[in-house]
Amino acid sequence: MKNFVIVLYTLLTACSLFQPKEEVKFKNPIFYQRMESASISRPYDIAITPTTKRIFYNEKAELVYTEPCELLENSETRVLMKCCDENNCTYLRYTSAGETHWGACNVIEEESFQNPNFEFCNAQGFFIDKKLLPNHECGPAKDWNYRTCKWDN
Repeated sequence: MKNFVIVLYTLLTACSLFQPKEEVKFKNPIFYQRMESASISRPYDIAITPTTKRIFYNEKAELVYTEPCELLENSETRVLMKCCDENNCTYLRYTSAGETHWGACNVIEEESFQNPNFEFCNAQGFFIDKKLLPNHECGPAKDWNYRTCKWDN
């Protein structure tokens, strides 16, 4: 009986070691949508997941490359990721900035190369068609001040 208990305990312990990791999901579904660039100087769109950033040419819709990322922050209004390529790592912060005056959802991408303090204004706006979103709503948002390159709330 003692051997049976030991074998059973060993099997249960071994099974728990091989449990699949729970998939991490964004708390706000807006971040799963393909984001269209608002900049003429950066003619690409992006799509992010909790583990990747994908870059697309926005005119041809061709995938340019995929970069592996680590999710560092995940809230209703903001996602912070650390993405690394062969040469260096970049901190990227995506924040839902509400609805635009023409009815699209606005997401601000901030980029920092050294650490996630985002001291300098290296930000770009992306837009998402509300029709692609659940309930066609942009959801919770923060207020971005383009003049100061800072968040108002």
